[in-house]
Amino acid sequence: MSLPVPPKVVRRILRDPLWPLLIGTLCLLLGLAAIPCLLLAPFTKRHRALRLVRVGLASLVLDLRLVFGCWRLWFVHPPWKRDSTVWRQAHVDLLGRALQSYIDIVARTTGLRLRTDVDIPEATDRQPLLVLARHVGSGDSLIVVHLVVNVWGRQPRVMLKRFLLWDAAVDLLLGRLDCYFLPPRHLHVTERDRQLEAFARSLDSADALILFPEGGNWSRKRHAESMEWAARQHNSRLRDWIADHPRVLAPRAKGTREMLEENPHLAPVIVTHRGLESTGSPRQIWSSLPLRDPVDVLARAVERPPNHDLNDVEQWLQHYWSRIDRWARNLPSGPRP
Repeated sequence: MSLPVPPKVVRRILRDPLWPLLIGTLCLLLGLAAIPCLLLAPFTKRHRALRLVRVGLASLVLDLRLVFGCWRLWFVHPPWKRDSTVWRQAHVDLLGRALQSYIDIVARTTGLRLRTDVDIPEATDRQPLLVLARHVGSGDSLIVVHLVVNVWGRQPRVMLKRFLLWDAAVDLLLGRLDCYFLPPRHLHVTERDRQLEAFARSLDSADALILFPEGGNWSRKRHAESMEWAARQHNSRLRDWIADHPRVLAPRAKGTREMLEENPHLAPVIVTHRGLESTGSPRQIWSSLPLRDPVDVLARAVERPPNHDLNDVEQWLQHYWSRIDRWARNLPSGPRP
């Protein structure tokens, strides 16, 4: 059970002023941890501890940079003379610059090499995008947001768990970009549905809605657990599908169906990647540093499903996730999404 998120006014008055102090303290502790890593560096081959400390510091600096950037933008664009379009674009630009700088540091530190293969027709420039992404490895969500902001020039609209509002950077930046934070559990289902419908209808040609249909990060353990769950539900068809696709989890159709149904202008884009499969846990991250293989990112615009029936959308997603599975296993017979 996660801690309840305090009201917005409490977060602004109490949490926000204390946030830089908290992040600064964590930076100091990591800086102290770097001292023995530096002393031991000449005697280690891969410098794993030093690399992790540097990535940790870069992550904290990213968070702090976004918070200070949001504060600055509030003073540059005060509420009484604020243009909503300029206001949102300023935050997209802030996120894009900060993410690019962060990824550059991570690349120099860990050996990360991104290779992108994107095929998005120009016709989609006049439509909001529905980005349906594979979810595996550490940092893949940041890579997808980087693609949306710095490659496609879109405003990222993300559906997020409510507890992430505890992070001041997420709260300030993504809140101002009109991302959707799941409402409290006690909210009536009718009101929850109304909010979700309003969110879907608000998407326009400047936006890219990011969804991870698998609902969680792929791992071998989670893949096995999903097969066991399907077996307990006596769903042999789903269990067989999961067993036949070892590199993905079964995509869930409900959220995708709701978005497509409420916004007929959404243009679906399938995003997948490979190369981060061995970075799903702290032990795997430690073992994989520095990264030896590049991370391939593939994005393809696809046709919308023929209708919005839940079963049809599920089959539509499974069709593309089957292709993702074959591509992730690098089978020559597997067509690309």
